[in-house]
Amino acid sequence: MSIRPGLLTALLRAGHLHGAIRWKVEVDIDASSQELIQFGYLYRLLDTTGVTSIEEFFDVANKQLELSGEANLVASNFESALNSLPKNTVIVWLGWQDFARQAPNDVALVADIFDAVAQGWEGSVLILGKAGTIANVAELSAVS
Repeated sequence: MSIRPGLLTALLRAGHLHGAIRWKVEVDIDASSQELIQFGYLYRLLDTTGVTSIEEFFDVANKQLELSGEANLVASNFESALNSLPKNTVIVWLGWQDFARQAPNDVALVADIFDAVAQGWEGSVLILGKAGTIANVAELSAVS
């Protein structure tokens, strides 16, 4: 299922997307990023395709999310690094399925940290893609 244009920002602006949310949809990344930016959100794409360990995850996340001041990102400082991002940030996480298959507990830890930080944001962490699940992550399924 693909989301229709405008739905993502409408859900964010209405306060329906809080924390880390698993949404089983495909998105047009270019259109979604332009839409988010147009409505005042800071857009970050996190694509962890091929990542299978938490060390690889932190290396990719540090580079792609442009986290300030964290040369050696690990679980203990990931939350503070995320807190350095503006509160209007929307992180779209793609390609997480290999990581979830290889290290489900590590993915759950990362998702918990994303959720804790993003609960205080106007934005959110959207975990997108049709396949896969992550333990203890809320799923948005009633909207298309």
